[in-house]
Amino acid sequence: MNAPDSFITIFLPLYVLGGLLTPHMAILMYAVPAITYVVIVVFCAAITWTWSKPEHRFAGTLFVTIVIAALPAVGVAFSVPRLGPTDSNRR
Repeated sequence: MNAPDSFITIFLPLYVLGGLLTPHMAILMYAVPAITYVVIVVFCAAITWTWSKPEHRFAGTLFVTIVIAALPAVGVAFSVPRLGPTDSNRR
């Protein structure tokens, strides 16, 4: 048996709850993925904090937070196409 899709198991209940609480459903397109991402980062940091040795706790949690939170954000920043004139359409 295959695992259920993450949209049905994670995002859809958050959209339903958000739809009950917000006047505009369009806000949820931005809020639900951001909230899910923050929860995942906090969850991973909490696991690292709990399972690390006390002398490595801060450094390990900081490393995991950077890898999970910062590196994907940097990748997205460089993969977004730039808008504006290019060399081919300048006159």
